[in-house]
Amino acid sequence: MTQIDIRKPVTVSCAGGVLRFDPDGQVTLLGAGSECSVAATGLELSNLVELWCGESWACFIGLESGELWCAWPSTEKIAHVSQEAVWFRGEYERFGFRLIDGCPVIS
Repeated sequence: MTQIDIRKPVTVSCAGGVLRFDPDGQVTLLGAGSECSVAATGLELSNLVELWCGESWACFIGLESGELWCAWPSTEKIAHVSQEAVWFRGEYERFGFRLIDGCPVIS
């Protein structure tokens, strides 16, 4: 897990792609030759984002919003995973965040 300060635009290499976080909550995934962007609801409320990088996925959560988002660079997809995510620090299973076939899942 990495904590990122998003008060200024920041780019992070993760899961075979690049994620760009903007202070207004815009998140852009730069994949293999193209990009996709989302307005990550609630992310603009946070100065800090916690980011987890797997081999083929990345998940992030704003410290103020509590909403979990995930990205898959190989398919150039960013998705809102859970609005009710519990704030956690690397203790995925304890709060129902786990991997199934290498993909993050909220149980």
